[in-house]
Amino acid sequence: MKKNVLIFGAGRRARATVLPAFWSLREEYNIFGVVTKTVRDISLFSGKFITRTRNDLEGIDFKKIDLIVLAVPIDQVRGILASLTKFNTKDIYLILDTPVISLKHLGSLKYSKLYKGVVVAEDFISLPNVIQYKKIIESGNIGKLKHLHLFHSGFKHHALSMIKTVTGSRNFTYIISTKYFGETRIKKICSGNGVKTTMIEPRDYDVAKNLLIGDKGMIADYPINASSVIVLDYLYKDKRHNGISIDGLPIPPTATDEYFYSNIAEFTDEVSFINDLKIRGYMEIVRSLSNRSTAFIYSPIEGVYDNLAIKISDKLGFFFDFGFGRFSVFKSFIYLLIKILPK
Repeated sequence: MKKNVLIFGAGRRARATVLPAFWSLREEYNIFGVVTKTVRDISLFSGKFITRTRNDLEGIDFKKIDLIVLAVPIDQVRGILASLTKFNTKDIYLILDTPVISLKHLGSLKYSKLYKGVVVAEDFISLPNVIQYKKIIESGNIGKLKHLHLFHSGFKHHALSMIKTVTGSRNFTYIISTKYFGETRIKKICSGNGVKTTMIEPRDYDVAKNLLIGDKGMIADYPINASSVIVLDYLYKDKRHNGISIDGLPIPPTATDEYFYSNIAEFTDEVSFINDLKIRGYMEIVRSLSNRSTAFIYSPIEGVYDNLAIKISDKLGFFFDFGFGRFSVFKSFIYLLIKILPK
């Protein structure tokens, strides 16, 4: 039986990524409704998806809703969460976007307990290339991961979430952010387990490259004339993402891939390499809920941590933390703020 999803927002994020993801998953999810500030008509996917949005919640049968998605600017999150308290949502999952919520509204995350579960749709933890990086590292083919180089491929909190996923560490010992001119920065990052990252900014996904170095080999998404290099490449069909190859061999498609490939030609609002990957990543997160998988589940606390860490490092030039496992001093501080700040 299909699950029903109620989506808040019809702006760029919703139209470019969220709605295409659920359209691709329409064999499993039904877009029950779209809520916006003002009522308007939406037509997407060459007219195959047409709906009229609504600006009120009265009349919605929340017993029929399985999932609520907030794809709105973060300053609107608090108000929406408050408005939803009038309804029984204990059997409904909630998906938020990064950077999750305005920092002055952190106390509103107390509303999380009113849902079956709350996760963050941080696409960068489930991008197709990130999934493959993780699999290669776990296979032991490059030995113990030592260093990541992100050449114009990392962007703010998204980059930190990707680093967490690849390294397996949920905390950062330090981030040193050195500004040169304009948006040009070099960030030196140390994960809680000692893996280092060098991130060169500004981000530019048209030229972005990644290099992951282990003590026995490397992973690169560009050709290198060196030994012990595993080369990841992106496949295209009609200029759209159509899979990944490892050392020239295509990775067999999963069920999620098949959903994606059969619908990608219909995504017309924003056509770009990175957005194709983000749609595919969003689908992975949504299906993790359905399949009861925790592989791509990112908590609001993780999202807030990443956002604060990157803001502090860019403002002060550095960020320091101390922790073990999933816990840290800074993360404990965030928990405290959520507890003492008003909803």
